[in-house]
Amino acid sequence: MQQPIWNNLTPAFRREIEVRNSLTLAKLTPSVVTYQVPNRQLAIDWEHVILLKYCPGGSSRRGATIIWNAHVGFVSTDVSPITLIDRLEQVSPVTWQDMQAYTDISQGRRPLSYVLGPLQLIPIEQKKSQYSWLNGRYVQTINPMTLLLQEKQAMVALKPGPEVLVQDSAERLTGKWKLTNKIRRLQQINREYNNELYGSHYLVNVQVPPELLKFRRRVQYLTVLYLEKRLPVSWTADEMNEIIDEARHNASWPLDDLGPLEED
Repeated sequence: MQQPIWNNLTPAFRREIEVRNSLTLAKLTPSVVTYQVPNRQLAIDWEHVILLKYCPGGSSRRGATIIWNAHVGFVSTDVSPITLIDRLEQVSPVTWQDMQAYTDISQGRRPLSYVLGPLQLIPIEQKKSQYSWLNGRYVQTINPMTLLLQEKQAMVALKPGPEVLVQDSAERLTGKWKLTNKIRRLQQINREYNNELYGSHYLVNVQVPPELLKFRRRVQYLTVLYLEKRLPVSWTADEMNEIIDEARHNASWPLDDLGPLEED
């Protein structure tokens, strides 16, 4: 893994962090970033994103973002981090509903992280309703910092060397980091299962891993729950399970006739 670089920072700020190879996230503001890209011209190399730093204010009511990329350095743009992640989610095979299901079966809690293979975005440093996001792929260790008269802080050591001082609880960050690693493993199980399934001549002998089956049922449950909240219906837990089972087999329940399909 490449050593993260400090490119595109003002000379004074770069000298300050290079002395200890350590970044205090609270000091990272658009004023110390020398490279700005307008939202509509932005293309993100998600594979090498280390950090999305939320910056309140700016031209957008939802704030701005500083992106730290391991290969490029720092760049700021006039849109919030969650907007950038939402765009990725819209074109990704992993949806926010998937992330809710992964989190639920892993006994995790909100706010949701976003995991897409090696990209493990962990929400950190909440500012009102917004977060900054740290890629757990680059995390090596997380240690608490107990400075007098300071809020909860954590020193995050990155691979292979730099450190980032974060205004957040080390306990919370460690829990989120472990959760994203667990979710990534579940995604790997899904990929391995699909490789085995579609590469086998004996499909009946390919068993669905228990973790994957639990994930699938949770996604289906969340879909039914979403519909229940938006339709004039009220289902019991048993009825919801029955709906899920019937839907998996494309059976018409609870309606007897779904009606004819519309012709093209």
